Formats: sequence, C-alpha cells, structure tokens
Amino acid sequence: MWSFNTSIGSTIEPLTGEELAKRAVKSVKDADLDRDGITYLQNAIKNGISTPLTPEYKREILRLTNTDSLESALVTVRSE
Repeated sequence: MWSFNTSIGSTIEPLTGEELAKRAVKSVKDADLDRDGITYLQNAIKNGISTPLTPEYKREILRLTNTDSLESALVTVRSE
C-alpha cells in the first residue's frame, strides 16, 4: 500500500478565513467560470471536506456579499 504526504507552504498571508473570503470574492471576476474560490468552497463542503478555516471562510463570504448562501453569493458577485 502506498502512502503519500504532501506539504505545501502557505502563500496567503495572513492565512485567515477573512483573507480567503476576500480572495474568493475577487476570484469570481478573475477566474474562469466555476474555477473561483466560492465554487471551490461549495464543492469542498458538498464533498465533506472541511478545514479549521472553513466555517470562518464561508461566514466571511456571506458577510462580504450580504447574502445567506454561497449560491446567492456567486449570483451577487457575478452580477456586479
């Protein structure tokens, strides 16, 4: 059986949910369709993937977009 471990250094400073959310919202305009940070977070949550920053990351996206769901956040940012 193979076992792989990956260690990737953080390139986001400061590494907080707030900073991730700011970048995610900005990425909706900058990234290819469905390759943005909000869609990434939606897919991670849908697939049961969570990190210690996930709750704050999601909460900050909703706060920044003044919405109550990630789906609404995407619609809001795309329409700006």
